Amino acid sequence: MGLENNANSGIKFVSVTNGRLTIRVPEGTEGAVKRELTAGANKGKLVSELQYGKLTGMITKVAFEEKKFGEFIAITVTDDGINYLLQIPWNSGIKTSILTRLPNVDYSKSVTFSAFSDKTKEKPTNVLLIYQDNELVKTAYSKDAPNGMPEAKQTKVRGVSKWDFSEVEEFLYGVLVEQIEAVKVLNPDAVEAEVQPDAEVKSKLDD
Repeated sequence: MGLENNANSGIKFVSVTNGRLTIRVPEGTEGAVKRELTAGANKGKLVSELQYGKLTGMITKVAFEEKKFGEFIAITVTDDGINYLLQIPWNSGIKTSILTRLPNVDYSKSVTFSAFSDKTKEKPTNVLLIYQDNELVKTAYSKDAPNGMPEAKQTKVRGVSKWDFSEVEEFLYGVLVEQIEAVKVLNPDAVEAEVQPDAEVKSKLDD
């Protein structure tokens, strides 16, 4: 249960970095690995992190956080009395994958978030999936069954073709609001946990 690989009851804030669920910890923490920050004000700095492949527990809160460093989806996963805050920057590539699957999640049951790196592309990208009852939670909005989800539109700005995702973004935000309320119904007294983005998340976070 909880984060798989190591047990550490004092860990709370979780990010997705280089295809792993990671938690920043003090230097010298047992099991931690060092990573060099590649962006942000602290670029080049070495940090210590615990890295995991899966996070299992009950989703007890979903929130939208607006910070001076950016906008975040904050999902609280509770297991054995410990609250893990999974931080997903709104501008990250994993946002759509998570938001389109949440409507198919049964919030009365445990879920597992599984992270890995897709290395088939020119630049490896983060992938984050949700499993429940040992099965992949399918997207609620596919090309064959969009269920109202709009597609990006190609427009021209000063003669240059660009993709307009504004309608898609508004739709996904509506999905998020619905999920926030759905979780509140089951967990009206969920613990308040505020997103605390690290130096790299402040920049972009989608290694």
